[in-house]
Amino acid sequence: MAKPFPPSDWKKPASISQFLMSLLVPACLHAGVGNITEIQVQEEILTLHAGAETVVLQVCRPNILRISFRPPGATEPDTLIAPRRNWPKVSVRIDTSGDPLVITSAALRLAIARRPLRFTLYDANGRQLLQETPAVGLHENGVRLRVTGEHFYGIHNNFTGKLSKNHGGTISAGMQGHAGAPFVWTTAGYGVLMNSDSGHIKIADGQLDFTVERARRFRGAAKDSVPAPAKPALELYFLLGTPREIFTSMTAISGAAPLFPKFAFGFMNTEWGLDQTELLGDIKTYRAKGIPLDAYILDFDWMAYGEDNYGEFRWGPKFPDGPSGRLKQITDSLGVKLFGIRKPRVHLNTEQGRFCQREGYFLDSEKDYFSKQQVGRLNFHLPAVRQWYFDSFCERQRSFATGIIGYWNDEADSYGGNLMFLQMQRANYEGQRRRNNLRVWSINRNFFLGAQRYAYGHWSGDIPTGFESLARQRLFMLSSVALGSAWWGMDIGGFNGRPEPENYIRWLQFGAFVPIFRVHGSFDQEREPWQYGPEAEAIAKKYIRLRYALLPYIYSHAWENHLTGLALVRPLVWEYPNDPQVAELYSQWLFGEYLLVTPVVQPQADTVSVYLPAGNWFDFWTGQMQTGGRRVTVPVSLRDIPIFVKAGAIVPMAPVGRFVDDPQTPPTPLTLHCYPQGAGAFTLYEDDGLTYDYEQGLYALTAMTFADHGDHLLLQLNARTGKFQPPARDFVVVIHALPKAPAAVERDGERLRKEKLENVLTGAAPGWAYDGRNQMLHVRWQDHGGPQSLRVVR
Repeated sequence: MAKPFPPSDWKKPASISQFLMSLLVPACLHAGVGNITEIQVQEEILTLHAGAETVVLQVCRPNILRISFRPPGATEPDTLIAPRRNWPKVSVRIDTSGDPLVITSAALRLAIARRPLRFTLYDANGRQLLQETPAVGLHENGVRLRVTGEHFYGIHNNFTGKLSKNHGGTISAGMQGHAGAPFVWTTAGYGVLMNSDSGHIKIADGQLDFTVERARRFRGAAKDSVPAPAKPALELYFLLGTPREIFTSMTAISGAAPLFPKFAFGFMNTEWGLDQTELLGDIKTYRAKGIPLDAYILDFDWMAYGEDNYGEFRWGPKFPDGPSGRLKQITDSLGVKLFGIRKPRVHLNTEQGRFCQREGYFLDSEKDYFSKQQVGRLNFHLPAVRQWYFDSFCERQRSFATGIIGYWNDEADSYGGNLMFLQMQRANYEGQRRRNNLRVWSINRNFFLGAQRYAYGHWSGDIPTGFESLARQRLFMLSSVALGSAWWGMDIGGFNGRPEPENYIRWLQFGAFVPIFRVHGSFDQEREPWQYGPEAEAIAKKYIRLRYALLPYIYSHAWENHLTGLALVRPLVWEYPNDPQVAELYSQWLFGEYLLVTPVVQPQADTVSVYLPAGNWFDFWTGQMQTGGRRVTVPVSLRDIPIFVKAGAIVPMAPVGRFVDDPQTPPTPLTLHCYPQGAGAFTLYEDDGLTYDYEQGLYALTAMTFADHGDHLLLQLNARTGKFQPPARDFVVVIHALPKAPAAVERDGERLRKEKLENVLTGAAPGWAYDGRNQMLHVRWQDHGGPQSLRVVR
């Protein structure tokens, strides 16, 4: 739940024209750096002096170039956007003998003119990517560049308009689901990241102006509560490569997202307006109906909001068994986790409020819309506030120990700048990590680059229900992902209003293929599937169970995100940057490496147009193959949305339980769905799903490849690596779209016996069976963790 706030006017410009002029002034006042007067070389770092000004150039990785411009008296920034780090040495050649000076790595070449100091950046093939403009270039408030590229992305998200940001935009976290990053990238092969918590990008006529905003300052807003220098250095990163390589580089600079607990990838129900009796009744109904569920997320109801004795941090009267831990025991026995809403304010006329006033913990105060009392808004930029906030919740009131183990952070987007929400969740993340080894989970109502380091989920705010709102979430999600917000979600069903059954079904189908799968509605709105009739319940159950079957696939992509920054949901322009048909395409996306998803967002639809990129694609429901590079019209019913699988895919699926890793559900078999007419690879990731032991190497990886060689198909599994031991299980390999039974099936060079399909499916006997009706081959054997190969002769 959240009430939309108007933007705070603590630094409101006198007029729109004054604000617009403030964005233009820096580029107009600064003529750029002068002539080079001194040169210093230290390994992969080149330091250039131009009178009193200094420019430091460093190759951090072969495809990452860092440029720091230091006016007199400036110091290096150490921000929450791009924290300082020691980069490993890379092979770099620096030639200062001529004009221009030249820096060369395996992926880039930088030429630096001496008079005046101006740089031009090329890729490894000698293709010019960008250069400083002669008149301006670097200045203390930004940079002006001549750029190549037709389509630019990043900067901020949006729910209307286009996926690209070809004219630039304001860099702001915003409110109500918005997101921002001082980061822009293009399919021309590069991206630019500025180490700044605000600013503006203007793109026009082959020129890019990247301007930082210096005006907004908050007490404690710098990384360690140290005020920013009067003239902080301007720090830029240039990232070269494909969109995948650019995002991997951005993650190396801004930091990786830790893994969420595995149960956070299951289905979650949020509700405002329930008590303990209703909560337990709903959970038991989920269990009785066989609909998987992993978490209930509680709104204001869980707290004693507005009461003395730290009411904002403790259980309230609607949950009488909360404080004792008895409620946690009951929900644990049902396999459901509890998360709670957290607010960034404290009531003034309370013990906790008076303490915060004495300590200077508030940034300002206002009348609370819910309690109608005066509250202070906490300044999370202060380390003392962050520690007090989590200690009050975890130690003073023991709310974590008694069941609230995840954080729904709300309403910190209305004050305190672009990083206030980040700092609020930082309080929870660092506080929990100080106390236990359990993974942190949160959702937050905006995003700014750097937040991903703090187990930071992002949801799209208090959206209305209906098909128009549903359709807008596609662009909202993909434009968020395109700037670095990987763990995105929405109030499935819409927050405001009650969806009609058809609309609820389409929301739920859409939601099954977004990173965070969570229903929610406004006060006293019910979003459980059975509230919308038997048909909606049956369809919702089908898609929720499909989500759970896909958990090995989803969780392995979460690991990939942790390593590389690549999101589970991917705009097609990431994977097909040279295809002009996908440059602005947001009606569909890749769910992981291999699944192409197109939600239905129109009422009473009976067909949907889907663009299939180059290659071969298989209809997930029918197995029918389609050639790519074209649009196809797909018939749809209320029960289904178009899903296509890329040829060569390996899609692991697991048995579906009541919740993630349900001990009542055997972990066997792990089914590997493979699709011919192409080649692919997949790395299965496994760990305990709950702790940070993976940081110490307690995980398992199984790399596998699949290829169609014409006369035979070959699946190869490498030996499992890592310290984690998965439970004993069988593998079942399902090869789709085989029009006839194979001539032979061999595992590790030995022929397998043909069995009845029922025996293979139930595990009664290892071997293979052909399902002619569905044109599928099923092969079963015991997983022993070693290298294994499967060869299917046509």
